[in-house]
Amino acid sequence: MSIKAIIIEDEKSSRIVLKSYINRYFPDVIVESEQDTVEGAINYLQNHSPDIIFLDIQLRDGIGLDIFERINSENQRIIFTTANSEYTLKAFELKAFGYLLKPFSPVDFKKIMNRIIKDISYADISQNKIKVNVKQGIVYLNPQDIIRCESQSNYTEIFCKSSHKPFVIAKTLKMVESILTSSHFFFRIHQSHLVNFSYITKPIIKNNSIELTTGEFLPISKSRKSDFTEFLGRLS
Repeated sequence: MSIKAIIIEDEKSSRIVLKSYINRYFPDVIVESEQDTVEGAINYLQNHSPDIIFLDIQLRDGIGLDIFERINSENQRIIFTTANSEYTLKAFELKAFGYLLKPFSPVDFKKIMNRIIKDISYADISQNKIKVNVKQGIVYLNPQDIIRCESQSNYTEIFCKSSHKPFVIAKTLKMVESILTSSHFFFRIHQSHLVNFSYITKPIIKNNSIELTTGEFLPISKSRKSDFTEFLGRLS
């Protein structure tokens, strides 16, 4: 199981220590990005959804907590890295997995990481399911039940066969696409539309659109037509 992480930390020495601990104790965790500013972290997190976020409280251009005023943190596993604990209350409001006080202790690091790995394993009981928060709790959507996904700015509407209303999640369509296209028959036919091949009535492009079994017609962009044709060829 590959787990993705980002380190948001403006002290180079702290980044080096965190990476050395990760490599030594949790080699399955891949540090995909290192950021040292609030703005850099926001720009990255707007288009990526790492499993783990190591976040320093004090960054070069502001307070690390400010990131989550612009980025939804509901599905993020956050570990705060700091030299003091004055932001403990705010951290718990963000449902952080814990604090790593500087200088970092390998014992504390392993304890927190083991909790996170356990949580990720539990949430990944059925690989590639989409986690959705509803009034009754958390629902994991089966990709086979998903008909299509539609972009709504930084949110995505997910239309399922088993539900009359779409589920809305705080992830961009690009993030949802990265999950679903890894092992299922999904294709991004348009900037705003991701569809499940199983729900396409006929794999024919007509009037720059395709028809779904729901009776809906979705536009397919000109730039994606050739790739879609190639995609159909691989499935046939």
